[in-house]
Amino acid sequence: EDEITEYALNHNIQTVFFHGDWYRATNPKRQVIAAAEGAWVRRSQAGVTTAVALGNHDRWTKSAISGHAFVSAGIFKTDLENVIVYDTVCLVQWDDIDINDLEGDMVDVAENIGLSAAKKLLTVFGGEAIYFHKPESVIRAARDRKIYKEFKIDNYRQLAIRYKLTTRQIRVIIQEQRRQNPKSIFHEKDLF
Repeated sequence: EDEITEYALNHNIQTVFFHGDWYRATNPKRQVIAAAEGAWVRRSQAGVTTAVALGNHDRWTKSAISGHAFVSAGIFKTDLENVIVYDTVCLVQWDDIDINDLEGDMVDVAENIGLSAAKKLLTVFGGEAIYFHKPESVIRAARDRKIYKEFKIDNYRQLAIRYKLTTRQIRVIIQEQRRQNPKSIFHEKDLF
């Protein structure tokens, strides 16, 4: 990219066009990103127009300039002059999307949490397979931490009654909490 920039500046080139995959890897090293962005800045400041057709490696990248992740090189559309980004996927803006554009489970998601939140999920987790725990398992984890916090060496029975569990279940919870949080075992030592 530095060679291209030098050539454009030294030969009075008005437009530089990049066709796909600005980066060779989907997760380029920070130094590679910084060097490439430096070349974009130099061309922009010199008035050379940079046009880029994005490839699949360009869609999710962390900018060295801003430190923020950007989709479809959006950082250059807003932060630099003389930059044109061509991305057939992103020719339609998020503001143009409505619930009728969604498919399958995403329709249910948008209906339950709202279109804006559904779009955010798509932006952050699009293409990923994500498992959402049932609320009961999340609540159970909080309950188990609370039981462990209330635990005193001789109150298994009281905890079982309070939380409508058996003393055996309380013992298993305490044992599991000790395993997950070895440092918090010190709170038990304070009881002696």
